[in-house]
Amino acid sequence: MSNNNKSKLSGNGSLDQPGWRSHPAVPALLGAVAMWCIQPPLGWSWLAPLAPIPWLFLVGRRGFDTVGRMRAAGRRPYRWMYAGGVLHWALMMQGIRHPHVALVAGWLVLALYLGIYPLLFVVLTRRAVHRLRWPLGLAAPLVWVALEMARGWMLTGFSLGLLAHSVSELPLLIQIADLGGAYLVSGVLMLSATALWLLTPLPAPLQADAEAPGERRWLTAAAAALAVALTCGYGAWRLARELPEPTMEVALVQGARDVFYEYNEKVNEEMYLDYRNRTIELVRKHPEVRLVIWPESSLRAHIPERRITGPLKSIEPELSEARYREALEQYERMYRSELESLAYVVSPMTEVDLMVSGESVHHEGADEIRFNSTTLLRDDGVFIDRYYKMYPVMFGEYVPLGATFPFIYDLVPLPAGLTSGPAPKPMKVGGLIFSPSICFETTLPGAIRSQVAELRRQGEMPDVLVNPANDGWFHGSSVLDLHAQCVVFRAVENGRPVLCAANGGLTRWVDAKGRILGELARRTERELLAYVGPGAGVTLYQRIGDLFGAACVGVVLVSFVPLRRRVAA
Repeated sequence: MSNNNKSKLSGNGSLDQPGWRSHPAVPALLGAVAMWCIQPPLGWSWLAPLAPIPWLFLVGRRGFDTVGRMRAAGRRPYRWMYAGGVLHWALMMQGIRHPHVALVAGWLVLALYLGIYPLLFVVLTRRAVHRLRWPLGLAAPLVWVALEMARGWMLTGFSLGLLAHSVSELPLLIQIADLGGAYLVSGVLMLSATALWLLTPLPAPLQADAEAPGERRWLTAAAAALAVALTCGYGAWRLARELPEPTMEVALVQGARDVFYEYNEKVNEEMYLDYRNRTIELVRKHPEVRLVIWPESSLRAHIPERRITGPLKSIEPELSEARYREALEQYERMYRSELESLAYVVSPMTEVDLMVSGESVHHEGADEIRFNSTTLLRDDGVFIDRYYKMYPVMFGEYVPLGATFPFIYDLVPLPAGLTSGPAPKPMKVGGLIFSPSICFETTLPGAIRSQVAELRRQGEMPDVLVNPANDGWFHGSSVLDLHAQCVVFRAVENGRPVLCAANGGLTRWVDAKGRILGELARRTERELLAYVGPGAGVTLYQRIGDLFGAACVGVVLVSFVPLRRRVAA
C-alpha cells in the first residue's frame, strides 16, 4: 500500500482520508441502525446478510490501528464503536422501560452493558485479522458466535436479538438449528456478510484499506456459497419430512392487560374472572378441546399457592407456632377448594384439563420462599403436578444479593425476589407429555435444551413444549417479537412444537420445524386452537447442546492466550 493511499489519523482520532466517509462514526452508527432494522419492529430479514457490513468495514481498516491494539491515538474510533453498540441495544430494548419509571435507568444500564459486545466484536476480530493473520472469513464468524455465546452465559444469560433471530420466519434457513442451535445460523449469516463485504466494489480511497488479497476473497465467497447451499439443502430436506399426526386439540388463552409494578387487587380479580369466563365459553363452543393453557401470572395475587415445606416459626410474636400452622393449613385447603371450583365450572360435562400459572409461597421456619409456578389441574379439580420456574429474570423477578441483604427490595419496585425451582416437570395429558417453561426461560437455548435432556434421561421425553408468558410488561412493544423469535428456535433445536400462551401477546403455535401455524395479534383478548401429537426423534442439538458455540468460544480464547503472552514479553 503506498503512502499516498494510506489513511492516517487526524489529531482527534478520526481517519482524515477520504473525509467523512471514513470517519469511524459513520460505519459504527450505520451498523447500529442496520442491525436494528433486521430485528423487530421492522424485521427486514432480507437485510440480514448486509447489516453487519459497516462493522466489518471497521475491522478491515488499518488507518487507526495498524497493529490491532488500542493505542492512545486510536481510542476515539473505539469510542464511536461503543456508542454504536449502545445505540443499537437502546433501540432494541426500549420496550422494557414501560412498567415503572425506575426501569428507564434499567433500560439505559442494559444498553450500556450490551453495547460492549459489538465493540468487542470489532476489537477481537481486528486482532485476529491484523495480528494473528486470520482470514476475515474465518475470524468474523468465529468471534461473532463466541460473543453471542458469551452473552448467553454472562449475568444469567441474555440471548434476545441474536443475528440468527432476524431470519426466524424463514423456515428454510433455520433448520440447521437442530444441529448447532441458533448460533450455527448466526455463523452462516456472518460468513455471508463477510463474503459480500469482501466482494463489494468500493471507491478507490476506501478500497485502499481492504484487508484480503483477491484469492482469499474468492475463497471466502466460495465458503459462504457452500455454507448457504448446504443450509438451504438441509432445510429443504427437513421441511419435506412428515411430522406425526396430531392427536389432541389444545386451546391457548391470551390476555390483553398491560402490567405495572403497582399491585391492584381489583385488576387481579378482574383478570382472573375474565380468564375463567372466557374459558367456560371456549369449552362450550369447542368440546373437543382437551387442554386449556392460561398465560403466566393468571392466578397471581388472587389465589397464590401456600405450602408448609418444613418446620415453622411464627412471624408474629402474638401468634403461636400451632396457630400459625393452623392458619396456613386452612389457607391451603381454601386454595385447593378454589382450584377444584375453577375446574368444575370450566368443564362440568367434559374432560378438559387446565394449565394455570401463578405465585407459590413455601413456608419454612419464619421464611417465605417464593416461586413462579405453573400448575396442571385435572378436569375434576385434582392437582396433578406443578413446575417451579428454574431461571428467574434478573431485576424482573429478583435482585442480585437480595436474599442476603433484604433491604435492597426496599429500594426497588420489586416487593420480593423469586427463588429458582429445582427441576423440570413432565405433565401428562391424554397420552402426551408436556414440558412447561415460564416466560423468558424460552430466551435461553441452553436452559430449554437441558430441561428436555433431563426429562429424556428420566424416560419422560416431552412431546410438546409449553410456555405460559406474561409479556404485558412490555406494553405491546417489539420486545414481544424478540421473545416470540426465541420460541421459534426452541422448537427447531429440540424438534418439538412449542405452545406459547401470553398475556399481551404474542401467543403462538409453532411446529417442530419452526413454522408459525397460528398467532394472535398483540394486545387482543382471543383464543388460539392448536393441534399437537406425539414427538418424533431426538435432534443432534438435543444430544450435544451448544457444542458449536462453545467451540467458537474455546478457539477465540485459546488463540488469544499466546498473543497476550507475547505482548507481555
